[in-house]
Amino acid sequence: MQTPERITVGTARKTAHKPDREALSLRSEPAKKNYSAQRCCNSFLKTTFQSTVPSFIIKDYGDGTFNIITQENYDFLRDSYFRYAELLNVKADHTPGRTLNDSINQLFYDLETILSDKIGLNIEMYDGRLHFTLWKYHRWGTCELYYFPIKFLTQVNAELRRIAISFLNRFMRANGIGSILDCDEHECIMESILWEHDTNETDKEIIKDRKRIESYQTGAINKLLKRVETKSYHDDIHTALHDYKPVSAWESKLIDAMLDGMEFLDPKKPIMDYDYDPYFEEEPDIYPVRLHRQICIVYEDDDIVTRTLIDFINSDYRESYEIIPVTTMKLTPDTKSLFKISDEYPERFFQWSDKFINIIRNFES
Repeated sequence: MQTPERITVGTARKTAHKPDREALSLRSEPAKKNYSAQRCCNSFLKTTFQSTVPSFIIKDYGDGTFNIITQENYDFLRDSYFRYAELLNVKADHTPGRTLNDSINQLFYDLETILSDKIGLNIEMYDGRLHFTLWKYHRWGTCELYYFPIKFLTQVNAELRRIAISFLNRFMRANGIGSILDCDEHECIMESILWEHDTNETDKEIIKDRKRIESYQTGAINKLLKRVETKSYHDDIHTALHDYKPVSAWESKLIDAMLDGMEFLDPKKPIMDYDYDPYFEEEPDIYPVRLHRQICIVYEDDDIVTRTLIDFINSDYRESYEIIPVTTMKLTPDTKSLFKISDEYPERFFQWSDKFINIIRNFES
């Protein structure tokens, strides 16, 4: 097994056993029938549409129960299929089964056969009704993990620090991005490192690690991460960036990168809104690695805390899978247009982030 080590090249720490994103997309999409037909993407709905499933199913939801395999749901799915086939200008063939369940199963197969291999298909409950949901992956960037290190804020002058904090604060809020303090494993990471490091240990590296943990818990690192998450010094960041006079080549690159990233301070759809699990299970043995664990603000990308977080993620990668940004479309009998990715926001986000992370993690005085 490859263990994460200090970065020597590239813009992000490599992670062990991480599935190739292109291969994952290729693996997932042609095999849609083996995966997507088996799931429904609601926390309260987990129905396998197979011949062994009875045609009448009662599901609990809140204080009541309801039947999801109904004539109404079948009619809605059937009409949605016919409408999409019409938009594709292809002949819609459908022979109902002996039961409603068989008929819905057949509809899924019928729709799947007329879709492009690059488009995934699921059946989901939405507004109390079964829908066909089309989905497609976006392209990931160069970084394995998009961890934005902010140690550089401790090394720049006060004016630039206030501008950069304002930019990062707006960037986080606009995209739903958290810091390493917010990650699911944070408390476990702290306890794990402290447990492994004897308080009486005199080794210099262990003493350094314990001091780093204390800084994350109540010290300067904790305060800086929280300041970035909660504080903004400039309402007009664009003007502040243009008015700033860089004093070095590195500062010029940083200012230019933030100017290039202004679109990510006010997106139509935040990056975290592209978090969609095509293979959702209601109670999985191990949950997938969600986007918020792959994109976050850190202090350093190679300190003891971040390395331990990556170890946790690597463990999950070996047992589960990662969430890649996805665009979806729910079909109805009144669908007006064919499914396509009209806005490549995730692609632009990752392309810019590759550049920005490389700048801020390689501070030059």
